[in-house]
Amino acid sequence: MIEDLDKALRQLLIRELKNGDVKIEFKPPVREWSNGVNRPTLNLFLHDVRENKTLRQSNWDVKRNGNGRYTRQRTPVRLDLYYLITAWAKEPDDEHRILTRTLAALFRNPILPEVLLPESLRDQP
Repeated sequence: MIEDLDKALRQLLIRELKNGDVKIEFKPPVREWSNGVNRPTLNLFLHDVRENKTLRQSNWDVKRNGNGRYTRQRTPVRLDLYYLITAWAKEPDDEHRILTRTLAALFRNPILPEVLLPESLRDQP
């Protein structure tokens, strides 16, 4: 599920930034990684995952099978994922420009467009 969200975020940012020159990664921003950055890069590091208790549902989904029996399934766990977003470039002005465009894209799309979502993330309540 997290990998699917990463793919959707990547597609959104590629579409919204409209700039093939910016590489998008999901890596820990450690020294070894940053030393290898050789072109403008936007990095989205997933640094925290928590259950969204506001969206928690304690009931069970009950579904009828084709053979007249019923099955119970737990309702899905809803998670909040927190990303540390950093921009990497040779000049600070370029980093700030990348960050500004990224934040503008995310504010324009507070909900990921359905067309960018993989099947596993579609039809979420």
